[in-house]
Amino acid sequence: MKKSAFFLLFIFLFTTLAYSEESSRYPYGGIQTIGGLPLTGVGWRMKNEHHGVGFSTSVLPLNAFHPVIFHAKSQYLFYPISKKGLYAGVGLGLFNEPESIKGVTGSLEPSIGYEWYLAQKAHIFVEAYGILPFKTPEGGVSRAWPGISFGIGF
Repeated sequence: MKKSAFFLLFIFLFTTLAYSEESSRYPYGGIQTIGGLPLTGVGWRMKNEHHGVGFSTSVLPLNAFHPVIFHAKSQYLFYPISKKGLYAGVGLGLFNEPESIKGVTGSLEPSIGYEWYLAQKAHIFVEAYGILPFKTPEGGVSRAWPGISFGIGF
Protein backbone atom coordinates (compact mmCIF):
# COMPACT_ATOMS: atom_id res chain seq x y z
CA MET A 1 0.00 0.00 0.00
CA LYS A 2 2.78 2.45 0.93
CA LYS A 3 4.71 1.76 -2.29
CA SER A 4 1.66 2.41 -4.44
CA ALA A 5 0.88 5.62 -2.53
CA PHE A 6 4.45 6.89 -3.09
CA PHE A 7 4.24 5.91 -6.76
CA LEU A 8 0.93 7.75 -7.25
CA LEU A 9 2.30 10.84 -5.45
CA PHE A 10 5.38 10.79 -7.71
CA ILE A 11 3.25 10.48 -10.87
CA PHE A 12 1.00 13.34 -9.70
CA LEU A 13 3.97 15.61 -8.97
CA PHE A 14 5.72 14.69 -12.23
CA THR A 15 2.68 15.39 -14.40
CA THR A 16 1.89 18.61 -12.53
CA LEU A 17 5.43 19.87 -13.00
CA ALA A 18 6.01 18.59 -16.51
CA TYR A 19 2.96 20.34 -17.97
CA SER A 20 2.93 23.59 -15.99
CA GLU A 21 3.36 26.79 -17.98
CA GLU A 22 5.94 28.37 -15.67
CA SER A 23 8.17 25.34 -15.20
CA SER A 24 11.88 25.51 -14.71
CA ARG A 25 14.07 22.48 -15.41
CA TYR A 26 17.80 22.42 -15.02
CA PRO A 27 20.75 20.10 -14.46
CA TYR A 28 23.31 21.05 -11.85
CA GLY A 29 26.69 20.13 -10.45
CA GLY A 30 27.35 20.25 -6.76
CA ILE A 31 29.51 19.62 -3.76
CA GLN A 32 28.07 18.17 -0.57
CA THR A 33 29.20 16.77 2.75
CA ILE A 34 27.87 13.79 4.64
CA GLY A 35 29.16 13.58 8.17
CA GLY A 36 32.32 15.49 7.19
CA LEU A 37 33.09 13.51 4.01
CA PRO A 38 33.16 15.67 0.83
CA LEU A 39 31.23 14.31 -2.16
CA THR A 40 30.84 15.68 -5.69
CA GLY A 41 27.92 14.97 -7.95
CA VAL A 42 25.30 15.93 -10.47
CA GLY A 43 21.55 16.33 -10.28
CA TRP A 44 18.43 17.57 -12.01
CA ARG A 45 15.56 19.69 -10.72
CA MET A 46 12.25 20.70 -12.16
CA LYS A 47 9.74 23.01 -10.55
CA ASN A 48 6.83 25.32 -11.05
CA GLU A 49 5.82 28.28 -8.91
CA HIS A 50 5.69 26.51 -5.53
CA HIS A 51 6.44 22.79 -6.03
CA GLY A 52 9.49 20.96 -7.30
CA VAL A 53 11.29 17.63 -7.44
CA GLY A 54 14.99 16.98 -7.46
CA PHE A 55 17.15 13.97 -8.23
CA SER A 56 20.88 13.75 -7.52
CA THR A 57 23.78 11.35 -7.22
CA SER A 58 27.20 11.92 -5.67
CA VAL A 59 30.39 9.96 -5.01
CA LEU A 60 33.40 10.46 -2.76
CA PRO A 61 36.37 11.37 -5.00
CA LEU A 62 39.77 9.85 -4.20
CA ASN A 63 38.15 7.24 -2.00
CA ALA A 64 40.51 5.40 0.38
CA PHE A 65 37.74 2.92 1.29
CA HIS A 66 37.29 -0.07 -0.99
CA PRO A 67 33.50 0.07 -1.38
CA VAL A 68 32.59 3.19 -3.27
CA ILE A 69 30.92 5.76 -1.02
CA PHE A 70 27.95 7.11 -2.94
CA HIS A 71 24.73 8.97 -2.23
CA ALA A 72 21.63 9.15 -4.43
CA LYS A 73 18.39 10.90 -3.51
CA SER A 74 15.08 12.13 -4.82
CA GLN A 75 13.21 14.95 -3.11
CA TYR A 76 9.95 16.85 -3.15
CA LEU A 77 10.65 20.59 -2.72
CA PHE A 78 8.24 23.30 -1.59
CA TYR A 79 8.92 26.99 -2.32
CA PRO A 80 6.51 28.99 -0.08
CA ILE A 81 7.08 32.40 -1.67
CA SER A 82 7.96 31.68 -5.30
CA LYS A 83 10.26 29.49 -7.39
CA LYS A 84 13.33 31.10 -5.85
CA GLY A 85 14.25 31.96 -2.29
CA LEU A 86 13.71 29.80 0.77
CA TYR A 87 12.50 26.22 0.28
CA ALA A 88 12.00 23.03 2.28
CA GLY A 89 11.97 19.45 1.10
CA VAL A 90 11.77 15.81 2.05
CA GLY A 91 12.73 12.73 0.13
CA LEU A 92 14.20 9.26 0.03
CA GLY A 93 17.84 8.40 -0.46
CA LEU A 94 20.17 5.50 -0.98
CA PHE A 95 23.76 5.53 0.22
CA ASN A 96 26.74 3.36 1.03
CA GLU A 97 28.64 3.96 4.25
CA PRO A 98 31.24 1.22 4.83
CA GLU A 99 32.34 2.01 8.41
CA SER A 100 29.21 2.02 10.60
CA ILE A 101 26.35 0.89 8.32
CA LYS A 102 28.57 -1.63 6.51
CA GLY A 103 26.66 -1.55 3.27
CA VAL A 104 23.97 0.12 1.26
CA THR A 105 20.86 1.43 3.00
CA GLY A 106 17.88 3.62 2.29
CA SER A 107 17.23 6.85 4.15
CA LEU A 108 14.71 9.57 4.87
CA GLU A 109 16.11 13.02 4.02
CA PRO A 110 14.54 16.29 5.19
CA SER A 111 16.14 19.52 3.93
CA ILE A 112 15.94 23.30 3.99
CA GLY A 113 17.67 25.59 1.53
CA TYR A 114 17.86 28.87 -0.32
CA GLU A 115 17.98 29.32 -4.10
CA TRP A 116 18.70 32.39 -6.22
CA TYR A 117 19.52 33.22 -9.83
CA LEU A 118 22.71 34.58 -11.31
CA ALA A 119 22.26 36.38 -14.66
CA GLN A 120 18.74 34.85 -15.05
CA LYS A 121 20.21 31.56 -16.27
CA ALA A 122 22.34 30.06 -13.52
CA HIS A 123 20.50 28.67 -10.50
CA ILE A 124 22.56 28.65 -7.31
CA PHE A 125 21.46 26.95 -4.11
CA VAL A 126 22.73 26.17 -0.63
CA GLU A 127 20.99 23.41 1.29
CA ALA A 128 21.25 21.86 4.75
CA TYR A 129 19.82 18.37 5.15
CA GLY A 130 19.80 15.33 7.36
CA ILE A 131 20.21 11.68 6.45
CA LEU A 132 18.21 9.31 8.63
CA PRO A 133 19.24 5.77 7.58
CA PHE A 134 16.79 2.89 7.75
CA LYS A 135 19.53 0.56 9.10
CA THR A 136 20.90 1.13 12.60
CA PRO A 137 24.62 2.05 12.59
CA GLU A 138 27.07 -0.10 14.56
CA GLY A 139 29.37 1.12 17.32
CA GLY A 140 27.18 3.75 18.96
CA VAL A 141 27.39 6.13 16.01
CA SER A 142 24.64 8.73 15.69
CA ARG A 143 21.52 7.60 13.85
CA ALA A 144 21.40 10.86 11.84
CA TRP A 145 24.05 12.42 9.62
CA PRO A 146 23.98 16.15 8.88
CA GLY A 147 24.83 17.39 5.41
CA ILE A 148 25.41 20.62 3.52
CA SER A 149 25.10 20.97 -0.25
CA PHE A 150 26.08 23.72 -2.68
CA GLY A 151 24.96 23.54 -6.31
CA ILE A 152 25.10 25.52 -9.53
CA GLY A 153 22.50 24.80 -12.22
CA PHE A 154 22.68 25.59 -15.92
